[in-house]
Amino acid sequence: MVQIILQVLIVGLLTAMAGIIWVIVRHSFDDDLYSDDNQQGGSPSSEPSNGKDPHEPSSRQSKIAA
Repeated sequence: MVQIILQVLIVGLLTAMAGIIWVIVRHSFDDDLYSDDNQQGGSPSSEPSNGKDPHEPSSRQSKIAA
C-alpha cells in the first residue's frame, strides 16, 4: 500500500516538473506580442483617437443630466 502511494506521488511530482519545464520552454520560444505596448516613445497624444474632446460630455451623459 505504501509502495503504491509512493509511486503515485513520484509520478505526480515528475508530471508537475515536466509541466513546469514545458511552460518555461514554451514561454522562452513565445513571440512577445505585448513588447511594444509600453514602448510607444514620446509622450502620449493629447487628442483622443476618436476625434472628440474627452472633456466634452457625451450625448448619453447629456441625456442623463437633462
